[in-house]
Amino acid sequence: QGVDDESYECVYECEDDQGNRGVRLSKQIVKVAGKAMERNFTALGPHVLPISELFKVASTMVLRTVIKKSRILFESLQWIKLSRL
Repeated sequence: QGVDDESYECVYECEDDQGNRGVRLSKQIVKVAGKAMERNFTALGPHVLPISELFKVASTMVLRTVIKKSRILFESLQWIKLSRL
């Protein structure tokens, strides 16, 4: 799934001191796997979810964006207000 270095290097085949071949997993495997699952579910969701659930997902995404933008606007207004004092 991942094409970045972190994804590429989290699982690799190697040989130990005795010559046995095996697979080595890095500590980043959980993070990389979580990102891959998120991408897969995001791609799969529109094909398997009913319309009502798609609407809930879309409305939640819009609401998060509005809240984030309003928070940024509020913080900038507070900063402007404080700078005038």
